[in-house]
Order: sequence, then structure tokens, then C-alpha cells
Amino acid sequence: MAAPIGTGILVLLAVVAICVGPGCRRPALPEPTPKQDLGRLVALERLMLEALDETGVDWEASLAESSLIAKKLLVIRDGLEVHEAVDVYFCKKPEAVHECRFVHADDTVHTTEFPERYVPIVVTPDTVLSLFCPAPACPAKHRLMMGDPFAMHVAGHGAAVSVPVSVDGTMDLAALPAGKEMLLFTLVKTGAEELYRKYVWVVTKR
Repeated sequence: MAAPIGTGILVLLAVVAICVGPGCRRPALPEPTPKQDLGRLVALERLMLEALDETGVDWEASLAESSLIAKKLLVIRDGLEVHEAVDVYFCKKPEAVHECRFVHADDTVHTTEFPERYVPIVVTPDTVLSLFCPAPACPAKHRLMMGDPFAMHVAGHGAAVSVPVSVDGTMDLAALPAGKEMLLFTLVKTGAEELYRKYVWVVTKR
């Protein structure tokens, strides 16, 4: 025997109440895959390039979303800890040595002037840092650089030195001086992208 119509309405109202009530818990949406993140990043890059000559474009919103996505794609790992970049800069082509300017200036050398914006990665004798980036989101190889922000103020990015990185992403930080905050940075660009991404971290040895 079919249930009375009134019963069906009460059941429906109960379901609605559960879905919209204060205690409603809905399943979390799945996190985008690296491939999906890269696809969105490529779309944002093209949008920004197409809008270069237009006025009234909300550059800040596009750059903010691009930066958030980019920071997830390339990180530094310390065991189970994950360190996202302090900043990600975008550019059509690097200028001079590793400088990346687009909508905004490349302020890499000024990073440590604003300590409230970052937490330095602390390196101890037991620390093993490695670069991690899923295959679709980065080229097979990318060059990692390290520089003293004060020296770079005087001599520019040319004062930075290359950091050896093994095939599995492990960094050789033997040249990292103790007691100083140093900058780590790298430029990456996949074949699908029209803009370079420059990642900047702060690291210190204790």
C-alpha cells in the first residue's frame, strides 16, 4: 500500500531541514587535481595576457587566484612538513638574471624586509629539504637559486648562487650560511603556460 501523501511531504520537509539547518554537514568537494589546478592557472594566465591593454581589469583578483593555485603546485618539503612559497611572481620572460616582472615589480630582494609576511624554513644538521612538484605542473628540471638579500640589494640577482638539486628533488644546502636569512627562488614554466612562475622562500640555518 502506498504511503499517504502527507507522509511524503513530512519526509521531504525533514530532509530539507537537515540540509539547511545549523547542524547541516555536506560532503566536502574533492580537491582539484594538479592537472586541474594547472589548467585553471593556464586559463588565468591567458586571461591576464588578453587583458593587458584593457583598462578596468581586476588584476589583483586574477593575480591573487593565480598565486594561490601556483603555491600549491610547487612546494618545499621537510619530511611531513610542507612549505609554500612566500611569493609567486609571474612574467612573460625573465629579465636580467632571474628577475620576473609582469603587472607588479619583482620584489624578491625586499622579501625579508617584511617579517610579518613569512615564517622562515629552519634548517638544522638533520634537515633534508626537497622540492616537490607533480609532473604535469612543472618541467622535468628547474634551477634553484640562493641569495643573501643584502648582497642582492647591491649586486642584484647576479649575487645569487645555484643550489644543487638531485633527481628526487633533494637540495644540497652545504653553502647555506648559519644565522642569516637567505632567499631561495626558482623559475618554472610548463609547455602549456604562457607565463613563467617565480617562487620565493626564506630559509635560515641554525
